[in-house]
Amino acid sequence: MKYLKHQKKFGKKLKKRILKKGYAYLKAPPRSGKTATALWVAENIDAISNVLIVTKKNAFSGWEKFINSNLVSKNYKVINKESIHKVDTSNIHFVILDEAHIYGGLGKPTITHTKMRDKLWNIPQLLMSATPLVESNNNIYYQMTKSKYNPFREHRNFYSFFREYGKSFKMTIYNREVETYKKNNKKLDKLLGKLIIEMPKQFEMETQDKLHYVNMSDKQKKVYNTLVKERYYYEYISTCCGADSEPLRNDGGIIGECSKCKKNTTLIPYEMTADSKLKLLLLLHQVEGGVVKCDNEDTFIFNEQPKIDYIKDKWGDKKDIGIMAHFIQERELLKQHFKHATIYSSNANAEGVDLSHLKAFIIYSQDYSGAKHIQRRDRIVNMNGSNTLDVNYLVVKKGVSEQVYKTCSKKLNFNNKTFKGEEI
Repeated sequence: MKYLKHQKKFGKKLKKRILKKGYAYLKAPPRSGKTATALWVAENIDAISNVLIVTKKNAFSGWEKFINSNLVSKNYKVINKESIHKVDTSNIHFVILDEAHIYGGLGKPTITHTKMRDKLWNIPQLLMSATPLVESNNNIYYQMTKSKYNPFREHRNFYSFFREYGKSFKMTIYNREVETYKKNNKKLDKLLGKLIIEMPKQFEMETQDKLHYVNMSDKQKKVYNTLVKERYYYEYISTCCGADSEPLRNDGGIIGECSKCKKNTTLIPYEMTADSKLKLLLLLHQVEGGVVKCDNEDTFIFNEQPKIDYIKDKWGDKKDIGIMAHFIQERELLKQHFKHATIYSSNANAEGVDLSHLKAFIIYSQDYSGAKHIQRRDRIVNMNGSNTLDVNYLVVKKGVSEQVYKTCSKKLNFNNKTFKGEEI
């Protein structure tokens, strides 16, 4: 292995910044070689011997591949943020914060921020992300203030930072005006241009979104629309025939007459209660995916699975097919139907993994983060070559999935305010 020309070029810029300021922030597209760039920096600063890398668990293998190569000669330790309290940092000379955007926040500090700041305060840092700032530029404060070497040292907390760089933007919630802390002034825009060193794409490869509209089954539509109208759906299934039945009494077990064989039998209850807008959003999203986690934690699986049938008809079940899904129950269901395709989490696997080997990349369902949406798409891009640049989304017309895609593709987060709970 060897360092590429562009990695050395930007490594030199970062090295100069770190030696002068004690911090640097690298913005680099996924699969552009920012891992090797960061290691070049650490390898070429004489005062550095021991390096701590904080990243996500699913990115460990990528870092370890380089650490175990001929590119490095110093000592490296790779951890995730949840393990920061276990690490002795007294002999750490340099910290690399990978996927630094996940540390951004507004308002009060998180427990994670406080723990990391306490552990890393005296150590120079290199931050890296493909998407440093998605929803608000003010997220930069918590990303960069885990070390005394930061550009906001004169501000003792976020609110002091906001008074200098923020711009008031309030929302009315329950007849009260609440500051969102999302807006910033031009002074911060100008500063960010100096703080962040941006590595442009080194190759002309752009992913292409392809929307595949899939119709829900009649049963899915019934459940979906009932939840929208009534905020509640129930169904009782007989243990003898698996037929829909109505309960007669509940005396230690739900008893009813089986609608198929007409015998009294024990019934399995499947109840879905949308007692909040968030719960309605989650339930409707699950209905689209064909499997729902009910009130009592039981899993309701629809007999017909249009999304799964669509994948099988169009792409089949092969080793070079990757399917991402948001909900755990969806991933479990997909693993039952696909023995060769690989099933991924659309959240956990949105960052730090290389999926450029796939010939078909399918988003069965996705989470609600604009930043994750961007990261997820670029998993299939690699400067050494990709087998496909198509990102295939399975969506339902006017459903939650289409709403999520339209919002996240604009680099915005999908939330209760964005969500429209309407019948289909």
